[in-house]
Amino acid sequence: MVRSPPVRSSRWRGQLTANSLTLDMDLPSTPVREGYALFASAIAELRNPTLRIDGDFALRARLTLPTGELTLAPQLQGLAVQGLGTEQWAQARSLCDQGLPKWARLAKPSAQSLLARAVIAAEDQRYFEHAGYDLTEITLALRGNQRGLECLGPVTPDARATRGQHAVAAACQAVGHRRERSPVRKLRELLYAVEMEQTLGKARILGLYLDVAPWGGQLCGARAAAYRYFGKRADRLSASEAAWLAAMLHNPSMEARRWAATGQINHERAQWVARGMRLGGASAPRRPTAKMVAAHG
Repeated sequence: MVRSPPVRSSRWRGQLTANSLTLDMDLPSTPVREGYALFASAIAELRNPTLRIDGDFALRARLTLPTGELTLAPQLQGLAVQGLGTEQWAQARSLCDQGLPKWARLAKPSAQSLLARAVIAAEDQRYFEHAGYDLTEITLALRGNQRGLECLGPVTPDARATRGQHAVAAACQAVGHRRERSPVRKLRELLYAVEMEQTLGKARILGLYLDVAPWGGQLCGARAAAYRYFGKRADRLSASEAAWLAAMLHNPSMEARRWAATGQINHERAQWVARGMRLGGASAPRRPTAKMVAAHG
């Protein structure tokens, strides 16, 4: 359980000119659990008596008025979480492949599959390097940034910041955790991200994500997407097909509508994903026909 924190002193400096006011704040190293306690009324998990949060954070901030420009530079060390029960998710099963032919449900794409490689290239290129979170995302959460989709924030081809919690967000959705659009959403996901790194590991987290990721409309999960868009098993996609499916994830509903209308998606993004896979490019794959689907059965 996270208890109410003592008041921590921070250092403030101000600079006033004829046209602006700049405020600088330095928060010294503080236990992470004390920072989370400020959100106890909004994050139900913080009232769990078995929850343990270790680690320390510090923060530098600058606010410029009247423009309202806010710059944040957080630091985080030794973050660890226990008590959320994420080890039980190891046996979670997705309902996304209900209604598929038996042959389309036979095999899931592994963490080494072309589709997994494509999704990592599209969504989180440092997935196997970080500890389940990205300080850029924490900074956005602290700023109250609410842009993006409920399950997956938009990632443009020229984005430099990785989205270190995409897989965790999808895994939370898979086991029925409510996804709210609020400034504390990323902070809540961070708790799960850190614990899941220890209880499940990278490969299982990625598998959970592939099981439930949205691919437009009511379509979800890699097996359903592979069948719907290419008439194939998800573990038998070509490199170009995998790149195209992964490229859809930045805005699945829009890309699904584009695909239905034109047989295409955002080609520039598909090429970007392919380069991330080190393929050099992704040609437009063929849409499935009834004959193709039957052949894969």
